[in-house]
Amino acid sequence: MKPLKAISLWQPWASLMALNAKKIETRHWPTNYRGLVAIHAAKKWDVDLRYLARSSMFWEPLSQAYLNIDELPLGAIIAVGNLNRCLSMDDYPEAVPPRNSPEFAFGLYESGRFMWVFDHIWKLSSPVYVRGQQGFWTLTEGETDVVTTLMPDDWEKDL
Repeated sequence: MKPLKAISLWQPWASLMALNAKKIETRHWPTNYRGLVAIHAAKKWDVDLRYLARSSMFWEPLSQAYLNIDELPLGAIIAVGNLNRCLSMDDYPEAVPPRNSPEFAFGLYESGRFMWVFDHIWKLSSPVYVRGQQGFWTLTEGETDVVTTLMPDDWEKDL
């Protein structure tokens, strides 16, 4: 397999993606890339992010996998998703999730932003600790091999 592209997200958003509670990543920039993307949980974990993770909208799905917020992995690849669309919020307002939905709460849906829509996300059986970067970045071949080994055995059937 060719090396995977990766994107870093702050917690709790990275874990929400790994748990399939969040399937849309909102960004201020579009991408033409389609395909597998490693989801990296960045190291940033400040008091505001902890407070947000404890809110009921966020903690409800997180509590299905974690006993407390201090268990959320940091500085690691925790999932792989299949990015299959990137939509402008201005051009596709009908694709914006309903305002009262968890998906809407988990993103920043404003004019000028873009929705990166993932159709499948696979949580890794254990985190792979690597240094993240801003924007898209590429895992090494060795890191890609480790990540794909930790994906569910039948992940390819979903593509």
